[in-house]
Amino acid sequence: MDFGCMRHHRNDLCIFQKMQAAELADREEARRVFGKYVEQVAAKFKAAVKSEGEWREQVKSRIRKIESDIDRSAIRAERQELLRRGVIRGRRLNHC
Repeated sequence: MDFGCMRHHRNDLCIFQKMQAAELADREEARRVFGKYVEQVAAKFKAAVKSEGEWREQVKSRIRKIESDIDRSAIRAERQELLRRGVIRGRRLNHC
């Protein structure tokens, strides 16, 4: 093997090693960027889940109020019907 060929081989090896180092650096950068992206997406997801949970609680609270109003109205209507039929007597208020 002549020295020119050895020098060429050494240069090729050096270039190959530089390429490997650059590829490794690119992979590390891609992992870092992707990790940051995953953290952002996870944070947005958690915020959305929390927001939806709060919204659901608000809706449940409204539904309970509506149901309570419906029940109260039904009881009042039933009482009014019983008063109308004379089954029960209404409360008397003492007016001074």
